[in-house]
Amino acid sequence: MKKIIGRFWAICLLLSGVSAGATEVYFAGMAYSGDATSIVDRFPYTSQYLKGLEANKVRVGSLIYKNLEANPPRNFELAPLAAQAQLKGRDRAVSVALLLNNEAVSLERFGYFAKFFVQLRGQALFFDFKSQTVLRAYPISLAYIDVIDHYPSEEEVHERIRLLFEGAQGKPGLFGRFALAVQQASLPEGVSRFLQVSQVSVAPEALVGLAPALTSTKGAAETWLADMLSEAISNRAQVPILPYVKGHALGKVMAMKIADGGAFNLKLPEPDYTISLDLTGVRRVELKRTAAETAYVYGSYVRLKMDEPFSGKNYLDINVKNGETKLVPATQDTVDDIPAYADSIRGLFSKVAENLSGKTTPWLKTAASGKDVEQQINQSAEIIKSCK
Repeated sequence: MKKIIGRFWAICLLLSGVSAGATEVYFAGMAYSGDATSIVDRFPYTSQYLKGLEANKVRVGSLIYKNLEANPPRNFELAPLAAQAQLKGRDRAVSVALLLNNEAVSLERFGYFAKFFVQLRGQALFFDFKSQTVLRAYPISLAYIDVIDHYPSEEEVHERIRLLFEGAQGKPGLFGRFALAVQQASLPEGVSRFLQVSQVSVAPEALVGLAPALTSTKGAAETWLADMLSEAISNRAQVPILPYVKGHALGKVMAMKIADGGAFNLKLPEPDYTISLDLTGVRRVELKRTAAETAYVYGSYVRLKMDEPFSGKNYLDINVKNGETKLVPATQDTVDDIPAYADSIRGLFSKVAENLSGKTTPWLKTAASGKDVEQQINQSAEIIKSCK
């Protein structure tokens, strides 16, 4: 009995020692990526949502922190909200912010109905406050899709934005999803290997598949594609992935503006492995037509490469295609191809990421082309796994 009690106390002391020595992470608030002067143009509805909170004397940081407290991190300690002001002068202070990358709103009318699509994309971004260096990033996104019996008003769009941030009917919004990402996140315990989508290009013939807001703003389309691929790989393989910075950075510095605080220019570490993405084309094909509806297949075509910059070694170089079907009722007045192309591209990234997580699927054989595709996928999956 004495031996059992002794072991019990030894375990308790060991656990208390681990807790005491755990890294303390400070919450830095919600932030926007990119140039602070273009925030209102890039995030029009989010900006109005935050103004509404401010008018009701609600701080967005406090709102998010409540979600973090309800879902405490498993691999580190969360510092009190007020402690962020005490960071100056510390040798090293790890902070985490909800970094908002993009908001998208699409409204499509058919007959007496309208399709309503709203999406928010962001990251749980960990950085060293002292050195202003990014440590880890976990992409997250949330979308609202609905069909309603009227064309939505501006007030209804604003309400959907609020629900996406705060959640509804027991389902977490972006604030809750951020808290869950932080809960599962881990911090590097030594020399980390960094993975990044570093290069993106869009062929001229593929531009018809992208929203006008993406093609009219320099760097927006590339960032949108990189964010989607990064999120798919991070979610499927459960690995952090460095933010893509083209269009929002100078060199290896990423601009970030805290919603109710200051601005930061964060340094990005050099990636050990880089992924390049080329959207080479999109295509719409009529599959079947009846008196009631028409079925279209929306195809997307992508070339993916993964390299090790230091050695120049290539691990992946494949062409991939994906098709998604969309049914259009005969009563629909207009057809918005953009959401369907987005579904096709998103589906492609999701299926590729599933295979890069180590789960080879039958889809790969029919969708991917290149030399020894399965072998390339397997060796790339091992590389990605090493970045955990």
